[in-house]
Amino acid sequence: MAVRPTGNEAILARALDDLNRHWEATALCWRDRAREDFEKAHLSDLRTAILAAQRAMRAIGEILERAIGECE
Repeated sequence: MAVRPTGNEAILARALDDLNRHWEATALCWRDRAREDFEKAHLSDLRTAILAAQRAMRAIGEILERAIGECE
């Protein structure tokens, strides 16, 4: 049975899309320096971490596929 982390990668992609969409919606009522500071202090790093996790999941998936192929 193949282990495929791509499902989790898709979950992260959807979560990041949701986060970005909801964050942009806050701009309608929150337009001050605190919003910018919050984004810089928290969201920028979170987005970077999510993208890094997605890359890692893809790499792990490729390694697992090769390992499974070698075991068959």
